[in-house]
Amino acid sequence: LGDDELKNIAIMVCNKVTYECAGVGCFKAFNEKSKAFEIYKNEDVKLCVFFHCNGCGKDLNKELDYKINQLHNLNVDTVHMALCIDVECSRYSDIEDFLKNNGFTVVRGSH
Repeated sequence: LGDDELKNIAIMVCNKVTYECAGVGCFKAFNEKSKAFEIYKNEDVKLCVFFHCNGCGKDLNKELDYKINQLHNLNVDTVHMALCIDVECSRYSDIEDFLKNNGFTVVRGSH
C-alpha cells in the first residue's frame, strides 16, 4: 500500500508526563500492534504524530488549534489518548469531546 492508502493515526499524551516519559510504552505497543493498538492487527496504519496537550487549564480551542490543523493536514483520522491523560487530567472527557468535535475518532489508551 502507498502512504496515501494507510490509516493515519496520532497519539496524544499528557504534557506533565512528557518531562518524565520518553513514550517507550506507546511506541512499543504501536510497533507490536498490542494493547490499544490491537484494533489494527489486520490493518496497515501509520503513526504520523506523537504530541501532547498544551497543559492544564489552557483553553482547548485556542491552545490546540495549530496542532489540530497539523493533524488534519496529515489526514490523521484517529487520535489515541494515552493512559497518562486519563491518570493525570481531570479534563479527559473535555479533551475527548474536543477531538471528536474536530472530526477525529478517539481511542482511549495506547499501552
